[in-house]
Amino acid sequence: MKNRMKTTVVISLLFFSLVACEKGPFDYRTKYVGTYDFVIHRESGDPINGHLDTTYTIDGRIDYGSAKHAISISLHEDAPLEFTLYEDGTIEGRNNVCKGEFESSDKVHYSCYAASPASHSTTDVKGEKK
Repeated sequence: MKNRMKTTVVISLLFFSLVACEKGPFDYRTKYVGTYDFVIHRESGDPINGHLDTTYTIDGRIDYGSAKHAISISLHEDAPLEFTLYEDGTIEGRNNVCKGEFESSDKVHYSCYAASPASHSTTDVKGEKK
């Protein structure tokens, strides 16, 4: 009976030490999270405003999104956009209106396109981690 008790205690200690030391699985989003410099090129056109074409630089941030495979891109002037991030580095957002990819762990490039019968809008974004 004494040996059985010792065996149970040893097995229990081994089990708990393995469980306590177990690390969670690697989150592939982690390498992309951080602050970025973004260069944004926007082009749009409609009958009232005509053709607009502008390029500017802005600080922004990439964070974990609300879903398991999501990231959130904040350009500080707009509400954050949430993208699905795939393990190969490609991203999709806004019902597939925005698509792009991480060229490396510190460079992202994506484009968004919207159109209606009277107007169109294209936004091309390139970001580099600071």
